[in-house]
Amino acid sequence: MIDNYVTLPRQTVLSINKVGDYDVIGQEAKNEMGAFLECTGKLGEAKFYSISYDDPRERPNNCRFEFYAVISGVLPQGGIQEKQLDGGRFALFHHKGSVADLKNFIYGIFANWHVTNPNDAIVGTIRLQHKSLYSEAVSKEELETDILVPVKEATSV
Repeated sequence: MIDNYVTLPRQTVLSINKVGDYDVIGQEAKNEMGAFLECTGKLGEAKFYSISYDDPRERPNNCRFEFYAVISGVLPQGGIQEKQLDGGRFALFHHKGSVADLKNFIYGIFANWHVTNPNDAIVGTIRLQHKSLYSEAVSKEELETDILVPVKEATSV
């Protein structure tokens, strides 16, 4: 199930924060960030991440969500802020398919991989890297997303 382990550096990102209906806020944040970056002419240069801080099964109408763009040379404006996204060691899972399928895939990580890998203690919030999010040539069923699960650093034996 796991594809690899990766180490990411701390990154300066542009951020949009949303609170609300899980099925709505992600799309709203994506649209706002896309419109902003399109105006700057840098939409095609950015990498995109998101974090949902709440399980939508428990708080479907009051989820906290952040959407990030890693891009240089763009100053934040309006509801977009600059912040630091922590780096570290991550378990990497790759998903290809719709956002609806992605939710079930993430639940599977907790139900299967996490339960059977006690040495990989989760030490933060799962981060999604959206690889083909703004491409009109990619259908919703072909979207590619890396799920990055922050885990403790590997120890030498």
